[in-house]
Amino acid sequence: MGFLPYLRQKNAGDVVTYTFKGLNRMTETQDGEWHDDENISSREHPMLCPRKKRSIIGTLEKPNGIIGRAGKLYAVDGTKLLRDGDEVEGVTLTDSRKTFVSMGAYLLIFPDKYYVNTIDHSDHGSIENTFSGTMQVTCTMCRLDGSDYENVITSPDVPEDPVNGQYWIDTSSTPHKLMLYGEASGSWNHVLTTYVRLEAPGIGAGFNTDDNVTISGFHADEGETDEELKTSIEDLNGDHVIHGKNSDDAIVVVGYLDYAYQVTGTIELKRVVPDMEYIIENDNRLWGCHYGYADDGSVVNEIYASKLGDFKNWRVYDGLSTDSYAVSIGSDGPWTGAAAYNGYPTFFKENICHKVYGSYPANYQVMTTQLRGVGYGNGKSLDIVNGTLLYASRDGVEAFDGSMPQSISEVLGNELQGCISAGCGNRYYMSCFNVDNDADELYVYDISKNVWHRESCGEIISMTTCDGELYALEHDGTIWCTDERRGTPEEQVVWTATSGILGWDMTDHK
Repeated sequence: MGFLPYLRQKNAGDVVTYTFKGLNRMTETQDGEWHDDENISSREHPMLCPRKKRSIIGTLEKPNGIIGRAGKLYAVDGTKLLRDGDEVEGVTLTDSRKTFVSMGAYLLIFPDKYYVNTIDHSDHGSIENTFSGTMQVTCTMCRLDGSDYENVITSPDVPEDPVNGQYWIDTSSTPHKLMLYGEASGSWNHVLTTYVRLEAPGIGAGFNTDDNVTISGFHADEGETDEELKTSIEDLNGDHVIHGKNSDDAIVVVGYLDYAYQVTGTIELKRVVPDMEYIIENDNRLWGCHYGYADDGSVVNEIYASKLGDFKNWRVYDGLSTDSYAVSIGSDGPWTGAAAYNGYPTFFKENICHKVYGSYPANYQVMTTQLRGVGYGNGKSLDIVNGTLLYASRDGVEAFDGSMPQSISEVLGNELQGCISAGCGNRYYMSCFNVDNDADELYVYDISKNVWHRESCGEIISMTTCDGELYALEHDGTIWCTDERRGTPEEQVVWTATSGILGWDMTDHK
């Protein structure tokens, strides 16, 4: 008679999960964590609940970008700019993906280098401006306000019996000098700064007083023998500030001429904005960075700032606190992102952060820190949530407090590329391409609860926050919002939550 082994009874038990800790795609998960989920929300954390219904706002035929501005949603559809679905009249853009920057009442659109006043839409146009053509330009020495000097004496000898306020062009030395007689002192005084009025039909159109312009094409006639004049005309080429403009047909710049002269040739005046990969606003200036080639073919690796309060001028260097700013950077590699954080313009490469300290150009200093920077291709992943700058590095998502970044995405366990983000409330929404899953995914990080979730989406190309809600633009042109009341609500929210491997703590009798 055989005997069977004696079996001891195992006591049964229940394990109850009452705290849900979000997404964790690592091999081992803790109780309450999900190896995968979709359309789960942290709004009732630590309880498990689906996200709220979204609404469809509209569809663009050729989606190029969206931005929320003063409670209005602006979108670029092909070459048209829309505000809350209505076309902004008179604005025509290039058909390409856009980067938007807000500065005061203005919405700035790149790479077009275009501006739109969001309060008065009739105020719009190109940030750059060019006047060019073959023409005749009359050049006359004048006062700052553009008015002519009267009864000017031109002589190598000191005039006899001058009266107060008398002007004299002293030709006794080279270069010639403009002198002003003061009766109180009884002496002639050198007028150190002189101005020239340039007159031609339309020469000032599109330019403003205090604009910096690059002038070219000014040369004296080939048969001209007056060397002093030839030098004065050549000196009109180069960078100049427009000090006066009484009409579109005349501007005033710094220069010197003994007498009026007409220049005939191919004339060009340009107000230019440097090419920049990333543009931000900080302390009423636009800031940007560029790694590559300049217009003259030279290699540049630079950070730029516009003139204070003036996004149109980037080359004004008058020694004032309002000047523009430019600095060359020694670190290697292309720029990968930029943000205005804690009051400082902050520029990233993959392994470096450059932060600009100071309050005006004379005391600006660029400080460099070696750290995990923004990953290449993730330049649109930077956003500030609850005072913390979040971005996607090459290794994951980082939380940056201004000193050193801390990784917050170990639980995602994926290689993420092409990250685009937007902050909304306590949540950081990040759309990216998941290399492991070969799909576009939308991750949501609740910074106050330190949990990740995944939501359903198509290929998102632009995200923004408007009036407290998140808006997303997908590749097919669909615009959706996290508030179901703002458009056509979706019928239902399909959600899933998948646990990790169960029973790691039980070696037998599973």
